[in-house]
Amino acid sequence: PGLFEPAGCAVIGHRGLQANRASGAGIRENTLASFNAASAGGAEWCEFDVQVTADGVPVAWHDDVVIIPSNALGVEKTVPLTTDDEDDEDDDDYDEDDNKVTFYRVFGGDLEPQPWVMEVEDEIPTLAQILGNTPKELGFNIELKFDEENSCETRRLVAELRAILAVCMAQPSRRIVFSSFDPDAALLMRAIQGSYPVMILTDAEPHHVDPRRRSVAAAMEVALEGGLCGVVSNVKAIISRPSDATDVRDSGLLLATYGEGNDDVAASSTQVELGVFGIITDAVPAVAKKFNATTVNPGNLAPALAPLVSPSVD
Repeated sequence: PGLFEPAGCAVIGHRGLQANRASGAGIRENTLASFNAASAGGAEWCEFDVQVTADGVPVAWHDDVVIIPSNALGVEKTVPLTTDDEDDEDDDDYDEDDNKVTFYRVFGGDLEPQPWVMEVEDEIPTLAQILGNTPKELGFNIELKFDEENSCETRRLVAELRAILAVCMAQPSRRIVFSSFDPDAALLMRAIQGSYPVMILTDAEPHHVDPRRRSVAAAMEVALEGGLCGVVSNVKAIISRPSDATDVRDSGLLLATYGEGNDDVAASSTQVELGVFGIITDAVPAVAKKFNATTVNPGNLAPALAPLVSPSVD
């Protein structure tokens, strides 16, 4: 249900089953293990971040940098992400037995990068591996991820978008929707192809340097002017201003949400009543169980009108 169905609300796993907020319990985010666990837990869709490596391969990776130890004392270094990073035998943290390196991440509350090791580990997958090794019925919300601190020139941006698009088009039966916080990336992806719908992400930060990212209304304007199919908003913005949800739907756009508030089952149910068609959550089993119950009813909302329709599974 949801997204491209006339009613209901799609449960969308965040970076697979859930994002990693700390090392330890759980499955490494944005991996085949996490996507497959999300599907088994009731997610109809998964959201994940795609970036193109320095050697031109689209991979699932969220952070703007890759942090690995540069020597035995644990001094960190940041490096360009390439498909060789996982088996770099010159790195002092290289594990010959496992053929792996240990990544570091600055988790919430940390001042310095900490070892990022999960209970269930898996390799960083390429986009092609994800589309070819997950349940065919699982849809994907692919976030086009770019470093906000280092803007990408248009020529390179288009090249990276085309690299991502080529992989997706090799799997024509997959349900795919693109999204991005970068309005230029979202608009360019819409301009260079007509096969997949594109949504604009917004954190609705009132003081953001880019006025297009300051509110749900601004994101809606970008979507309508650029032929995008909808808006993915921080859930805080929708809960604090429910009229934004009405405005988005009345415009004919789809509306989805993300954020920690979506881990609250009751709050997620409220969004269904507001007409939200997709909820990105770290609590897939709980939210999916609730949404499969008869107590969740979207009421008599008219279906949103999406300019583009995602491919269907054969």
